[in-house]
Amino acid sequence: MKQILLLLENKINSRLLLELLQQNYQAYQYQDESSLNLPFDLCIVDGLALKRWQRQVQVRRKSEEPILLPFLLLTSRPDVGMVTDDLRHTVDEVIITPIEKMELLLRVEVLLRTRHFSAELANSNRELEEFAHIASHDLQEPLRQIKSYTDLLVKRYRNRLDQRADQYINYITDSVVRMQKLIIDLLTYSQTSRGELILETTDLGAILNQVLVDLSSLIEESQAVIRAEFLPTLKANPSQMGQLLQNLITNAIKFRNRQSPLIQIKVIRNDQFWTISVQDNGIGIEPQYAERIFLIFQRLHTREEYPGTGIGLAICKKIVQHHGGRIWLESEPGQGSIFFFTMPAT
Repeated sequence: MKQILLLLENKINSRLLLELLQQNYQAYQYQDESSLNLPFDLCIVDGLALKRWQRQVQVRRKSEEPILLPFLLLTSRPDVGMVTDDLRHTVDEVIITPIEKMELLLRVEVLLRTRHFSAELANSNRELEEFAHIASHDLQEPLRQIKSYTDLLVKRYRNRLDQRADQYINYITDSVVRMQKLIIDLLTYSQTSRGELILETTDLGAILNQVLVDLSSLIEESQAVIRAEFLPTLKANPSQMGQLLQNLITNAIKFRNRQSPLIQIKVIRNDQFWTISVQDNGIGIEPQYAERIFLIFQRLHTREEYPGTGIGLAICKKIVQHHGGRIWLESEPGQGSIFFFTMPAT
């Protein structure tokens, strides 16, 4: 039976709701702060309680991710002005009372079903990541064997067979290298959200400097110019931050036009988040594809035009979401692109 926690300062509303909900659900009233640590599938809260317990509510919601733990805010029409945008963003739905019983029950059921589907989706994604991780590991050994014997063919028989045979060997070699890169990227993607995220005090400026050293050959070859504002120090996973910045900078260099790449990294701080942008002067994309490019294996160009596995930006999205932020793109064809991502400031 679904469990519903009533976190209401208004005791009359709490009693009436308890009587209504206990007909179909296991509903109970909060006793103290520890009630938020008990198992429940939905929490119904009023404005006064939400103001009092907002931080605890946010912590509990965060602990359930990626599964949705819905919070429903009940507020009377006279009190609706007291509900700030910050409070609204802490909950999933706002109901203004008075409200018909059947409508209230319907909206409660919708939120409970949303949680159920969220749990199914999270489980499906977890199974997919497990499959990708295992499959990638299992594929590496036979691929190494193929590469070893192909290298042996190249070493012993290049220019000793006819031209077509050399061409076939080159096809095999190129395909193996491409497959190895695909497996490495697939492993990185599957490992991004596996296990506990270990956060450390991370100097993004130092991370960026190391990324630029690692990409020095690519930067020199493309004659790219990279300008960065002073990047913050924050709580993050250093390895994943390096992967994120490297993927975004590599992407900006790869999708360049005839000009030398100009990449500008900027930072904005608000109360809760750092917003970091990576802007380039490259080919840009149609705005309609701004979400699609963050999906795994999605490509807007052929492999011949722009080589790659189609996983890099999907990895970026996973890293940012794993840290509690979000990532998005603003772009126009021929006008370059700006990738934005947020990171919690605290």
